[in-house]
Amino acid sequence: MQDDDAIAEVREVFQRFQEGYTARDPSRMDEFMNLFVPSEEAELIGIGASVRGGSEWFQGPEAIREIIESDWTYWGDVILDWPFVFTAVVVRDQGGWRFHTIHWSMPVD
Repeated sequence: MQDDDAIAEVREVFQRFQEGYTARDPSRMDEFMNLFVPSEEAELIGIGASVRGGSEWFQGPEAIREIIESDWTYWGDVILDWPFVFTAVVVRDQGGWRFHTIHWSMPVD
């Protein structure tokens, strides 16, 4: 695989993530969860996380799905837009590029 191809594929994963959070369509949750590795090692680290396994630190597909469903249902009109910090580890498996670990934070006024 050429580096340019890999970069384009990884960007597509990020774009699909953004589209999911923009649409917030619970009927597409299964499709959205395909962006994550299907492993208990997958992590989503939220804004207030400070300790692994503590508040805002979600591990495994079930916990990640629950927090995303909650975000989509109760988080209001928050748009993942700049400025915010988004750090991720993506890995390639048989399903393509997927998130292994995500952390994001936003400035608070």
